[in-house]
Amino acid sequence: MKAPQVYVIRSGAFAKVGYSRDPESRLRQIRIHAPEPAWLAAVFPGGRDLEFRLHHYLREHHVHDEWFNWCDKLAALIERGLPEFPPYPPGSPFVAERAA
Repeated sequence: MKAPQVYVIRSGAFAKVGYSRDPESRLRQIRIHAPEPAWLAAVFPGGRDLEFRLHHYLREHHVHDEWFNWCDKLAALIERGLPEFPPYPPGSPFVAERAA
């Protein structure tokens, strides 16, 4: 089984940040419903944890569900790679979810 990957799919002025074991297949699904052409802008090794961190990192650009306005932060991710994320603080809901 393939390892999960976090992807950035761009469509017009928006980007979807999600995770999948098969980002190419996910792109094909999204293209069916996208109002504009969509393409895979980036793929990073990682799963739900990285997806959660990226959603938080991009929160001021959030539009709906896993969709964000295209922004300089997204462009920088694609150009320079992932930023250093600090560890989760104690008591974080995500830390509790992972421990369960």
